[in-house]
Amino acid sequence: MSTPAQATFQKPEENSRGLSYDWTLNANYPRLQSGRVYRFDWFTVMFQLVIIVIVTLALLSIAARHSRPMLIGYLAVASLLMILSADRLYNVSHFFKGKYYTRTRCAFAGYVIAATGDLALIYMLGLEPYPPAPTSGHSV
Repeated sequence: MSTPAQATFQKPEENSRGLSYDWTLNANYPRLQSGRVYRFDWFTVMFQLVIIVIVTLALLSIAARHSRPMLIGYLAVASLLMILSADRLYNVSHFFKGKYYTRTRCAFAGYVIAATGDLALIYMLGLEPYPPAPTSGHSV
């Protein structure tokens, strides 16, 4: 006799797209079509793109000095969204096989690299430059 937890974690047959019919149930997703589940992941990619453009424009202009807290906040949000998407794709990849498994793991690696880049940018934007040395009339 199997327990209910064991009965719900069976790997069912896959359809032509590589997704099992009950994969969303097993991955703790709502029961949606596969294209609708990945809307959040596409949102995170586009959000990341917009943030990178904003940070680049701010660094190329004089605005970076005055808008550092805003840039760090945006990068923190983008980093958290990348981490959430990486976690989702890692969990879903266990329900794929073949080329879908490889593609999902590749996307997972991309999200991890993007989150690491965001965290590096947060660190670099958070650094304070050394204040200028005091100038006085005496020599030391």
